[in-house]
Amino acid sequence: MGICEDELGTFYESILESSGSPRDMLTRRELAALSKDELVERAIELQTQLSEAQGSVPPSSSREKPERYAERKKKGRAIAFEAKRLIALKVAYIGWMFHGFQIQKTREDTVEGRLFEALKRTQLIEETASMSDVGWSRGGRTDVGVSAIGNVVGVRVRSKQNVQMDYAKILNGVLPDGLRVLSWAPAVEAGVMVAGRRPMRENQCFDARNDALSRTYKYLFLKKNLDIGLMREGAKAFIGQHDYRNYCKIDVNDAKASYVRVILDVQINPVKSSRLCVDQNLFEIVVKGYAFLWHQIRCMAAVLFRVGSCLEPPSIVERLLRVDDGAEFSGGKPTYRLASEIPLILYDCEYPPGVAPFRDYQAPRGMPLLRVPLFVKLMR
Repeated sequence: MGICEDELGTFYESILESSGSPRDMLTRRELAALSKDELVERAIELQTQLSEAQGSVPPSSSREKPERYAERKKKGRAIAFEAKRLIALKVAYIGWMFHGFQIQKTREDTVEGRLFEALKRTQLIEETASMSDVGWSRGGRTDVGVSAIGNVVGVRVRSKQNVQMDYAKILNGVLPDGLRVLSWAPAVEAGVMVAGRRPMRENQCFDARNDALSRTYKYLFLKKNLDIGLMREGAKAFIGQHDYRNYCKIDVNDAKASYVRVILDVQINPVKSSRLCVDQNLFEIVVKGYAFLWHQIRCMAAVLFRVGSCLEPPSIVERLLRVDDGAEFSGGKPTYRLASEIPLILYDCEYPPGVAPFRDYQAPRGMPLLRVPLFVKLMR
């Protein structure tokens, strides 16, 4: 099958664009007046001139050239990245739809991987950029199956002078189901005043992990026959600074790891939401702290469920926190079934006023409240 005159015309224009030749060599009207043979001859002549100028051999097939040049033309010119700004993104995701939050070399279906891919696809960061190139930071690193409605990432993106870009809207247009940007905020640059505040760490830019004042997790559960009063009594022992080695998964490869963490508050309350068509049977364990260990919240929930089931007394919570030599559980914790990861949500990452001033927002249409699918899974 031969190539048509329209394809030759496109090929001709593409050669002009790629070679930098003046566009007024022949007008479109003059091109339209040429016969097919004259167009072919003209195209071959220009192709030869271009190949000689570039010191390359002309391709043997002229049939493939129009498609290749037309595709290059569709891509448009490259976007300039001279103007950049550091921003914070508040993200929500349904945990069981991804293989964890942190990007992995062997898997693409992680929250961080999909988000970084979307930033490149929308040309908010350069195609060849690495995470270190764009000042990437994360507020929380959730495990496989754990969801979030308040995780935060910091990233340096393209900006336009005197134009306010809606980064949330841009990214949500290409992000996969189960992952959305809820809001964005200008983040503090090194040595630059933003909303009257400077970074907590002198001469350093905003860091979603190190600048966080606290993190809040919520663990959803059905009350059923659990004694909420006993669970609340036991939960009081968590508040304060303790060694949580009996409430986490130990990293056997890190002998120097510290298991001391500070819990600011623990509450167990019924879920109050008009968007949930359920009775007062749905409760949540709300845990607020500076930072958490691997599986810490799930281990804490597992022990509280045993207390609520009257399988352990409320005092077991405090006894497991004693790790001094000679203590009851200094040699290791009892074997309890780890609480499921599905009902666990990273609810919020808190920052000093002005460091990452997120605007008021509403969940975008099409992004369901995470609690609804969580409740469905709990009922199964």
